[in-house]
Amino acid sequence: MFTAYRAATALVDTAAAEHQYLTAARNAIKAGKDGLILHMECPECDRVPSGRDGDPHVTVMTTSGFPVVVIGCEGYWVVNPAAVGVGHLAPNWEA
Repeated sequence: MFTAYRAATALVDTAAAEHQYLTAARNAIKAGKDGLILHMECPECDRVPSGRDGDPHVTVMTTSGFPVVVIGCEGYWVVNPAAVGVGHLAPNWEA
């Protein structure tokens, strides 16, 4: 079972936290960091994001050119924040 973490449950400044998370996740994915669990499908809806305007998913391209979901369609963080160095932003995140 997949349980992601929604930043809004623990942080007042969610926009800043989400920006830090996205930056860290993007950098780790682009660097090909070992040990990351990546999803090409959204674990919340089990769909592959379309990438079109209005798609609620946030994706990052891997070094091999495949998009992976970093924020799901319901707004949950998909990549483990601790694995990308920002675990303090989401101490209750679960996979």
